[in-house]
Amino acid sequence: PPTETPEESGGNDGGGGSQARTPPPAETNVGVLNGTTFPGLAGQLADQVAAEAFERGITETNIRDQTIQESIVYYADGFRNSARAVGRLFSIDQFEPLDSETASLAPGAEVVVLAGADQTP
Repeated sequence: PPTETPEESGGNDGGGGSQARTPPPAETNVGVLNGTTFPGLAGQLADQVAAEAFERGITETNIRDQTIQESIVYYADGFRNSARAVGRLFSIDQFEPLDSETASLAPGAEVVVLAGADQTP
């Protein structure tokens, strides 16, 4: 019978490099940025992240661009699979490597959720 392979063995999805292991949620700092005008969205999403045992990182209530429509999850090197796990929590399917501008808004975060209008209640 065929054997299942770990998620990290999946194909080429834009980088992040290969990983020896996926860090456990408790070792993954997740920041949440609110790209909408909906008050408290970042805090609500961060609460959900913490409920799944991820380390709750910074929450920024409103970033400069408050017109983000579709949410995206950014990840630092070695945290692509962690980003996918966080993305599944919110049904987000857009992932990108963490850039310096986003990293500066969520210092210390290995995974950053930029919440768009698709996450508002």
